[in-house]
Amino acid sequence: FLAGKVLDQYRGTPYYGLLESAFEKIQHFLPEIVTINLSLAAEGLSFDVGPVRTPETTIFQQVVQAVSDHETLSIEYFTQSRNILTERKVDPYHVLNFRGDWYVIGYCHWRKAMRDFAITRIRSAEKTGEYFAVLEGFDLNAYLRQGFGIEKGGAPTNVAIWFDPYQ
Repeated sequence: FLAGKVLDQYRGTPYYGLLESAFEKIQHFLPEIVTINLSLAAEGLSFDVGPVRTPETTIFQQVVQAVSDHETLSIEYFTQSRNILTERKVDPYHVLNFRGDWYVIGYCHWRKAMRDFAITRIRSAEKTGEYFAVLEGFDLNAYLRQGFGIEKGGAPTNVAIWFDPYQ
């Protein structure tokens, strides 16, 4: 059921064929006696991966390959908050899908810090021929926990929110 929902979310994207193939392989190995009425299941369950934003296929493949090879990338990145295009060297550690958007988590040589880059905002990506080792002590799970969703900030701050009785 969930695989079918994900497949629907990616219809018309470059990833649909790969997902469809994986889904068919899963179905092939299920026992013949398993049946499910998807219309009944859909009434009782929902699954939302968020709006799917599809990165350019070539850039996505280059990023994934660079993660696998531990190869530094030179990227042109559009920073939406400042409305500028910057050139950066990035050591890509991990590719993450968060609510339908693809991100690469990596060490930014320009900022000299770990950063999350929306792959849909990478305008170009080129291999540099330089290879990297993951920074000693880097823990992906700890890094992901330090944010609110995909948003990261500085030191944690305590806040108090007051609601009126109606809320």
